[in-house]
Amino acid sequence: VISPSSIGEIQKIDSFWEGFRIALPHVALVFATISYLSVGAVIFCAIEEPEEHRIWNESVTKIRLAEEAFLASSEGTDEEINDALEELTRTLFEAFEAGLKPHDTMSNSTTPGRWNLHSALFFTTTVLTSIGYGHLIPVSHLGKIFCMCYAIFGIPLTLVTIADLAKFLADMLGTSENPLAEVSGRRKFFVLVLLFTYMAIAAKIYQFHEEGWHYVDAFYFCLISLLTVGFGDLYPHGSVHYLLCSILFIFIGLVLTSLAVDVLGSACISRLHALGRGLDAQRFLAALRRKTIGGGITLGRDQWYAFMPSDYSSIPWIDCSEGIHISPRTTTVIFEDDDEEKNYLKN
Repeated sequence: VISPSSIGEIQKIDSFWEGFRIALPHVALVFATISYLSVGAVIFCAIEEPEEHRIWNESVTKIRLAEEAFLASSEGTDEEINDALEELTRTLFEAFEAGLKPHDTMSNSTTPGRWNLHSALFFTTTVLTSIGYGHLIPVSHLGKIFCMCYAIFGIPLTLVTIADLAKFLADMLGTSENPLAEVSGRRKFFVLVLLFTYMAIAAKIYQFHEEGWHYVDAFYFCLISLLTVGFGDLYPHGSVHYLLCSILFIFIGLVLTSLAVDVLGSACISRLHALGRGLDAQRFLAALRRKTIGGGITLGRDQWYAFMPSDYSSIPWIDCSEGIHISPRTTTVIFEDDDEEKNYLKN
């Protein structure tokens, strides 16, 4: 005999495995996306970091040679000085276009540090979410080829993951009796408030950490990022933990944005369909009034009988006022025109 406590334990185990079975696909998608991001960051570092060092060393060498030539031209003619100055200016512009900053040319460090693991992870996040700030890009041919292949497979994976999590939250917002039921109006409003509150709090945090950012700039950055526009005029700078928090902000925000689009979009589509059905019903009722009451006939025979099913004559019906049942074998008369119908009714 199985005791009640044993039955309770069995039910708990069954409930656990049922929940695990439901959550497994969602967890697997999240794990696959995180793994894809991490592996991509490591590969981009391995490809672009040596190329960055090579370009940096070449640019610094050219700048120092141009500086020496400019200093040596100080004893020459004005034309020689102008030529040396133009060469130095051109070399500096080329170096800055290659990614060097002013303090890089003044320091003795040989490590630029733009491509590292955490910056590469932030870069892969902006690639897979299609935000693309553009502040960090692959410059080598191998890096560009890998970036194209990486985005082709990674963007669909990321979009599916975000949509799956948003759908999971949308189901949770449904009624407890039926998770697939339409989300109520109050909960739709809650989703919108949650999204804008999330952006408002994140904007305040970014304003605090980013030097020179006004709150409007920070909120603009959050909105542009969560809409995956990513102009690139504003992007986060900072430590490893700061960039990791920015990655978390992007993914959570995109899930909330997808949730809002899913919930509100479904509501708008339902309203449009209901409006269309309502217009069809109104046209049908208007046609009935014109046919039976108005006196002036505006519908032809083909148009009128288009509203009736093809097997109309075989459908039985009951006259509730007289208690008469008409069998399907009742003969149905179809008139060619209205005059024929009037003559038939008179007879």
